[in-house]
This record gives sequence, structure tokens and C-alpha cells, in this order.
Amino acid sequence: DVREDAENDRVYLPAQYFTTKPTPSYFLNTESKKSLEEITSVKMRLLQEADRRYLNGEKGISFLPWRIRIVVRWAGRMYREIGELIKENPETFHDKRAVVGKWKKLGALLPCLSRSILT
Repeated sequence: DVREDAENDRVYLPAQYFTTKPTPSYFLNTESKKSLEEITSVKMRLLQEADRRYLNGEKGISFLPWRIRIVVRWAGRMYREIGELIKENPETFHDKRAVVGKWKKLGALLPCLSRSILT
């Protein structure tokens, strides 16, 4: 999605994480090994922060109505799965979007359902 955003003249990654303020063209310049390494480093940093926040957010989900718990838990799980795909092979996702397959989505839904109904 970072490349897609850059193609639409948008940058959402925090500028303070980069050595110089990134522009959309910075994300589109995949010929530069230095920029790809820096982009990968920033993505990994954000994914680590996201993991901490998922754990923290999970604590508050039990206070939501059970139907909402299912949706919120599943959405969080899907974003986490996308993050896992990126972490496994970060270079692959400079030029294409990380997509969670339908069976993985379904496999993630079942524990979200049971946990949301039982808690």
C-alpha cells in the first residue's frame, strides 16, 4: 500500500523515521538500494509498534458488545496477518500489495468468533 499511496501522491509513513523527509517519488524509486533498505527498516519498525498495540488493544475488546468484538478482533487479526506477510518477505511488498488468502481469513475468523462469544 505504500507504493500505491505514493502513486497517488500520498505519504503516510512518519517522516521523522527517515533520514530526509520522504516524498512520493522516494517510494517509487525502487532502483535505489539505499531507499529500499530505509523503507524496509521503517516498515519493520512500524510493524513492531503495531504488534505492541494489538496486544494492548486486545485488553479493551472484551468491553465491547459481543457482535462488535467479533468484527474488531477479526479486523485486527487480518491487519496482523498482513504485517506477518510483510515481515516474512519485506522486499516482495515494495511493488505489490500484501493480500491474505481466503482460507487464512476463514481460519482466523473461527478463533475470533469463539473468543468473542465466550468472553
